[in-house]
Amino acid sequence: MKNINIHFASVHRGPGKVVENLVLGLDKLGRKISANAMPDSDTHQICLQPVQHLGLLPRQTIMGPNLFVLPSEWGDFCLRFDHYVVPSNWVKLKYSEFNNLNHATIDTWPVGIDTDSWKKETIRKNKILVYLKHRPEEDLKSVTSILDKMNLDFSVLQYGSYNESELYSACLECDSCILITGTESQGIAYMQILSMGLPCYVLNTDMWDFDKTYKKVPATSVPYFSEECGRIVSTVDENSLSRFLNDYNSFNPRKFIVENHSLVKSADDLIKIFEKYDNEK
Repeated sequence: MKNINIHFASVHRGPGKVVENLVLGLDKLGRKISANAMPDSDTHQICLQPVQHLGLLPRQTIMGPNLFVLPSEWGDFCLRFDHYVVPSNWVKLKYSEFNNLNHATIDTWPVGIDTDSWKKETIRKNKILVYLKHRPEEDLKSVTSILDKMNLDFSVLQYGSYNESELYSACLECDSCILITGTESQGIAYMQILSMGLPCYVLNTDMWDFDKTYKKVPATSVPYFSEECGRIVSTVDENSLSRFLNDYNSFNPRKFIVENHSLVKSADDLIKIFEKYDNEK
């Protein structure tokens, strides 16, 4: 059984959470982990972010999912490696369009959620968490005006203006969530909200359009979601929001996360990706 060497440059926000949760999951599996060590033949290599010694890593290193936003940013450097992981299927579709990755495999791998930490008792609070990320203020105003009209209690949390403990506290005080977000490559925060048992009413962004330079591709605000998790809508209106709230007891978002996106399952899925390429020279 090979050990695992994780290469990463920083531990801030989303990329940092990928490192943290992957380490927790591997530890639960009893895997020996090293960080930013020089590669050796008895160690699986995964590079999550750009690091100074990228050029020393073997071709078989699993690269990603936080190596770059787009492979075009790294040009021919991508030709040095044979395997990439990306957080979700729509990102894989985008990556597959770049010629400098035509030689490589691209696997989908989302990091797991710490379901032991992100949980609470299911007590109705009759309060809605409104979560805003990378969307215009007008979208927020259109939602809050409907909530005011319906005389519903809510609080607003905006990406970039809170820490993780504040997100956790907000989830404790609410029992459902309205997500107003742009496209997500994975979306760890909303998955933590689901793990807390909050069904989500998703005002979805269904197309990725990066600074008008690249071809648009179908995308989503919630790459990992099911009917257990809530509802996805393109526009917010009073009738559909009322139906969502009335259907509260039919949702089980925490079950979806526990069964599909736990720390252990995610770490095990990554090991299976390693094992696919174990026999390469």
